[in-house]
Amino acid sequence: MRSFGLQIGLLILALISGSGAGQSVILPSWPARTLSLITPAPPGGAVDLTARVAGDKLAERLGRPVVVDSRPGADGIIAAEAFLGAKDKDHTFLVTFGGLLINNPVSYEKLPYDPERDFVPVAMLVVDTIVICANSGVDANDMSALVRLMRVRPEALRWASAPGEPRLRFFGVLKEIDARPLYVPYKATSQAVTDLIAGRIDIMVAPLASVLPNVRAGKLKLIAVMAGQRSPAIPDVPSVAEAGFPRLAMLPFIGLFARSGTRADILERLNYEINAVLADPDVRRRLMEAGLSPSPGTPTALGSVVAGKLQENRELARIVGPIWH
Repeated sequence: MRSFGLQIGLLILALISGSGAGQSVILPSWPARTLSLITPAPPGGAVDLTARVAGDKLAERLGRPVVVDSRPGADGIIAAEAFLGAKDKDHTFLVTFGGLLINNPVSYEKLPYDPERDFVPVAMLVVDTIVICANSGVDANDMSALVRLMRVRPEALRWASAPGEPRLRFFGVLKEIDARPLYVPYKATSQAVTDLIAGRIDIMVAPLASVLPNVRAGKLKLIAVMAGQRSPAIPDVPSVAEAGFPRLAMLPFIGLFARSGTRADILERLNYEINAVLADPDVRRRLMEAGLSPSPGTPTALGSVVAGKLQENRELARIVGPIWH
């Protein structure tokens, strides 16, 4: 099996042998038709917003339509199968949360894809802001109060989470503090948000973009940001690190991936164009308003993040054990 590192190395060699660094490759034959961005999330969330905002500007730059194809469910597995099964790999790409590559391999005994063999990193798109939030009926406004409540009355609390690493890390902390509120699975984050507002669940771990409108409307409240520091988008909300729970801190990324075997010149052109998109002031404004931090970079950088986070999650999964599986 080829590792991510080997794929990155081969890609770098191909790029070095091509045009100079930082220059767009002129490909008169590409794109020849509409580009498809497959996502593992339904409309309305951070992944969908990122794909649509970036896709609109990418279409302007390439002179071809860019469509977003949402395939939610099964922790991204449905989207991965659609992506890998697409006939035109040179015009079909995947915009995904990191969990599809760094969490599913430690959460499922068997997957219909190999994250190291089947996917080639193109570029980091954004770093998301993940928050712990609650409905207005929960008698807790900070992490300390929430932990006390989960320890004293775990049977009375129900929680949900966005898929992937946020869920894994929250399960890990629950095991550390010996609390077992009822976990309620959802196919889509938007469905969980609806139930959180209605009081059918009490706590949720979610991308900020998914809950921010309802926070601003006073229907939900934010408990903490799952990061090492506060988010510029919500500076009044403390981080989990400063609240005393550094294990909850994470780097939730959304990235752009191609299929293994995609031509190196296409990968170089797409990386160049997507980085230009992320530097556009209007694109940056729209993403940052949703709590998303544009993070342009190289395929190498994204590949390193994937490899490092996968190793972290393997270690965390050993701690979480049966609660997760």
